[in-house]
Amino acid sequence: ARARLDAQPVPHDRNAVAVSIEGLKVGYLSRAMALDFRAAIARDGLTQYREFAVAARLYWGGKHQHHSVQLDIPQA
Repeated sequence: ARARLDAQPVPHDRNAVAVSIEGLKVGYLSRAMALDFRAAIARDGLTQYREFAVAARLYWGGKHQHHSVQLDIPQA
């Protein structure tokens, strides 16, 4: 699967990075991960872009119907 990372601030967190899959917002990067991601964007001169596509793995099921998403984000 592919995930879209949207580096757009929200009212309570100007460094927020939303995660969407197939047009559905599934959550946000943690604050620490969002800061690292934004630092990598700045370092690589990509601040003019707001959206980024990354590989994603989806996991679901189990007794409690747990769902999770694993993103393939390059290291800073």
